[in-house]
Amino acid sequence: MEMIQEIVGYSIRYLVSTGFLLLALWLMVKIQKFQYNFLGLLGSAALAGGLDMIPYVGHYLALPTLYLCLMKVTREDMTGAIFTAGISYALVFVMNLFLLGSLMGDLRPSFLQAREAEPKAQEATEETETDVETNQSVAPRQAANAASVAPDKAQAAPQSSLAPAGLTLRGVIKSSKNPMAMISSRGKTYTIAIGESIPLQGADKSAKATLETVEDSSVIVSIAGEKVVLKR
Repeated sequence: MEMIQEIVGYSIRYLVSTGFLLLALWLMVKIQKFQYNFLGLLGSAALAGGLDMIPYVGHYLALPTLYLCLMKVTREDMTGAIFTAGISYALVFVMNLFLLGSLMGDLRPSFLQAREAEPKAQEATEETETDVETNQSVAPRQAANAASVAPDKAQAAPQSSLAPAGLTLRGVIKSSKNPMAMISSRGKTYTIAIGESIPLQGADKSAKATLETVEDSSVIVSIAGEKVVLKR
């Protein structure tokens, strides 16, 4: 089984390298307007690609072989063959880099964090919409209950000062370099990093909440100089 996998791997590598080299040779021959035949170029690329896969000495055998093949196919002198082969190998190197970059994708941390945060933000938005609908249905009942609460009990409530802010913690993204939090404010969900702020929708349009600390299940935000702890 391992031998079959090795054979398949070497075959794919040979086909890719031969295809890239054939394309580069064809482009150089067309640009320089050399006479050629396609089967000759294909044989030259196939022979050079096969020799190039020999460990240690393969590349040193492939280059002079490719020079001789190009001189035979294009009927040009050694200078033209060397120039065509050299530029073709440079083009093959660029193609390999492009292929490798395409397979690896974008590895920037910010891009990966944004991709991880998208489904969480979508779930948080759906939960926020559900909460808004629930709050609208129970708002008249809460207003009646609030009117019957005694003044001393209303002052004793620890979260009463946070009611105008309307902040809700929807999730956290722990990262050693750039931890972030998803905070909902009046039906809108924001994803912010430490030091960033979100506007508070209330009477004071300039009021903002700034993220200071991100823990596993809680965050600390600063509102008008007052630190507030939000928990999930």
